[in-house]
Amino acid sequence: MIYKSSEEFYKNIKPNATQGETFFKITEAVQQGQFRNAQVITEVYDEFFESSNREDVRTVLSYVKQIILHLFKLAYGRFPESHIHLNKEIANFRNNVIEITDWDEEKREEVIIRLVQESINKAYRRSINQFKTTIEDNPDDYSITSTRNFQKECPWTLEELMDDTIDALIASLNG
Repeated sequence: MIYKSSEEFYKNIKPNATQGETFFKITEAVQQGQFRNAQVITEVYDEFFESSNREDVRTVLSYVKQIILHLFKLAYGRFPESHIHLNKEIANFRNNVIEITDWDEEKREEVIIRLVQESINKAYRRSINQFKTTIEDNPDDYSITSTRNFQKECPWTLEELMDDTIDALIASLNG
């Protein structure tokens, strides 16, 4: 079969195919000369990488949301003994972000990082909502009773969440 468009190619990929399976199918089709021309190959790869980036962005935003939620718990929690656990969790979330974005490499995944930064306020607001529920469910565990006075916009950039110390991040919550 000769594919005349990227749409035609992706119609033949099963809907729940993994990224690895999809990439294998693309590579196989290229090797077998199944694309009409180089433009179709480019479109197929562009669509694949765009889809891959969207998935990575969603994953990184999920980790960012958890980092922010844990910062709230560290800042307002009444039990210092939970701080070790929360700090370890933040370190794990940061390591997962590093793995996806190559954060500590000279050539980072700049597209993913830019897209995450553009959506960081959404992750921040979701963290606030989740923390609000946590406070309501466990009011005795926290030194505040409401998130009403939280800043409306995320006080941190992705770079600050990844590189700053936890104490510095917490300090910036209070002005």
